[in-house]
Amino acid sequence: MPEYLRIREPGKHALLNPETGLHQTPKGEEQFTADHPLVKAHPWAFGTEAEIAADKAAREAVTSVPIEQATAAPGEKRQTRRPAR
Repeated sequence: MPEYLRIREPGKHALLNPETGLHQTPKGEEQFTADHPLVKAHPWAFGTEAEIAADKAAREAVTSVPIEQATAAPGEKRQTRRPAR
C-alpha cells in the first residue's frame, strides 16, 4: 500500500500544477501519492502524516519556551547594574 502525502500548510500556498499550467491550492484532507505531478514539482510543500506531526511538535516546543521581557513595562522601574571599573 503506498504511503499518502498531505500538504504541510493547507490553504496557504497556491502551487503551479505542471500538467494544467494553473495554480492549485491543496486542501488539508486531500491525499497525494509521491508520483503526483504537484508533489514532484513542489516536494517541500508535502509530507507524510508522521513528518507533519513531528513538524507540529517541534513548532510547539519552540513556542512554549518563556521569553524574557527586555524592557520595562509602563510605570515599572528596572534595576541596572553598571560594571565595576
